[in-house]
Amino acid sequence: MTGSFATFHFHASLHPHFVGPGLCFSKDTIRSIREHIFIQKHDLGEDVIDRFGTDWQIAQAWQRMEQGWKGHGQEKYHDVDLLLLRHELEELTVMAKYGYNASDAHDKAEEKYAWDIKMREFD
Repeated sequence: MTGSFATFHFHASLHPHFVGPGLCFSKDTIRSIREHIFIQKHDLGEDVIDRFGTDWQIAQAWQRMEQGWKGHGQEKYHDVDLLLLRHELEELTVMAKYGYNASDAHDKAEEKYAWDIKMREFD
């Protein structure tokens, strides 16, 4: 990836609708996940409200999905990338529904969609 993570994450976008085996992410869902990861500020705990820190693995996953969904030949994303979408959707849902801070919501999402664990195996 060229450029900095900061440059990439503010311009990140995904195809508005992806349908695959057992998957369907609407334009609004993709937009919500994107904003959750890259744009919105969150309660990070200890009275800190800010955006999530940079995460190269998330940036790479997002870029692979973007390239795959734009039809650049064969699909370039991996199952672990789609797991990221599920994980982040669960995280933002838990935050909105129960008022969890980002850390607690992440832990809850990780119980259901263990992206961190799978990403370590993927590397």
